[in-house]
Amino acid sequence: MDTRTFTAGRTPLTVSQVGLGCTSMTPHSYPDSPRRAEMVEVLRGAVDAGIDFFDTSEIQGPYTGEQLLGDALPTSDVTILTKFGWDIDASGTPTGKVNSRPEVIRRSAEGSLRRLGRDHLDIYMQHRVDPEVPIEEVAGAVGELIDAGKVTHFGLSEASPELIRRAHAECPVTVIEHEYSLWSREPEEELLPLTRELGIGFAAYSPLGKGFLAGSAQPNDDSSSPRLHAENFAANKALGDAVKDFAAAREVTPAQLALGWILARSENIVPIPGSTNLERIRSNAEARPLDEETVAELDRVIAQHRVHGNRYTDKHLSYIPG
Repeated sequence: MDTRTFTAGRTPLTVSQVGLGCTSMTPHSYPDSPRRAEMVEVLRGAVDAGIDFFDTSEIQGPYTGEQLLGDALPTSDVTILTKFGWDIDASGTPTGKVNSRPEVIRRSAEGSLRRLGRDHLDIYMQHRVDPEVPIEEVAGAVGELIDAGKVTHFGLSEASPELIRRAHAECPVTVIEHEYSLWSREPEEELLPLTRELGIGFAAYSPLGKGFLAGSAQPNDDSSSPRLHAENFAANKALGDAVKDFAAAREVTPAQLALGWILARSENIVPIPGSTNLERIRSNAEARPLDEETVAELDRVIAQHRVHGNRYTDKHLSYIPG
């Protein structure tokens, strides 16, 4: 598989050009889950397919997502991105609040190291910005972990350009993570130009619109994305059909098309689609950047269809600055 290299951190980072988001594995990551053994094999199969970049966080479970990766890939030469920043009480219950106090960051890092079974964290990323903790303190705490050899790269998720610049001045940011897809293009305004300027990598989560752009999603009024709520789902069907038809005409899957479009936008982007299905993961790993003519044509097709619904509910948007 082709690779992408990011140079903004203290050392360069090279990863496969398509990664794997592991959030969808969370319900199957618990020790008593009947599908846990299957998820272990899926993760190992992803490595065999050429994927060496995996995205998780301590909040997944909580903790069981990291444990799953630690059990599945204990000695694999892969890059694991894990995240801190959600408040989890002493009983292991999420409080629904963010918490990036330096002492919490240090304690969370020790837990992640233990669960992943590693002597260092490849990428340690703030999951959501904590408005109560200056970003310089967050960057400084991670910088101390880097100095101690416990972390290699620093990352930020859903942070504003201003916060990224401030953090980067304190401790070099290697990777940022943000939602980006054919129907979530906000990063094109400021974030993507900033990452190119600074040499920062961009991990695109939900690159398939939570399955909608791949044709695998179903209406779900409980989804964190209003676009998948029944009324909006029906209104967005024309866009989904257009992607499906465009892909079929080029003999690729809708998912490969959507991922290829992202890969063509910039050489510093890595999409991280999630799946629990090994065949889909293998298919996604085969995605390649679209050529300029195809990108332009696809953009014209997409522009004909208005996206119905915000990318997140008001509750989830409240955790994102700006």
